[in-house]
Amino acid sequence: LFDAPGRQWLVPLSNGSIHKPGPKDDPRGVFFIRKSDGQGRRVQQLLDTNGHVLYENCSLYPVPYDRVQAMSVRDHRPELYFLLDTIGKIGSRGLFATDGRLIVPMEYQQIRYFSERHAAIASRHDPARPGKYLNNAFDLQTGKKLFAEDYQDINWTLNPGKMWVKKA
Repeated sequence: LFDAPGRQWLVPLSNGSIHKPGPKDDPRGVFFIRKSDGQGRRVQQLLDTNGHVLYENCSLYPVPYDRVQAMSVRDHRPELYFLLDTIGKIGSRGLFATDGRLIVPMEYQQIRYFSERHAAIASRHDPARPGKYLNNAFDLQTGKKLFAEDYQDINWTLNPGKMWVKKA
């Protein structure tokens, strides 16, 4: 990763790969790097546009595209987001916008996306009830948690301002 105006390497060339989630011509955002550490171990990092490490030992995944949801709403745009997991740590998935904003903190097992106008729904294991989940919703623009407490179940309706919620 080279900073042309500053004429310096932000991330030096090495054997590995670099991936920019989202639009390639957007100067904002983050970069995901996979490389070897020279000791035979794989290094995977999420970096900001200045080359600073934001997360280490992580894996990046696209937000799944759902054709049924895409037919239900006109603004189904999962390509504007990505999921990040910490390797080897259960319950460490977060949702990011491709411009680098953290939307859902790295504390969840499952994260679901419906549309640009609907909140993201995140689920994590309920420590008091094995096999059950606690759910909350997050505003895609601000990353703010919508509910003060977690719920047993949360689902969308076609109206972005209304959700089905079941108390734990």
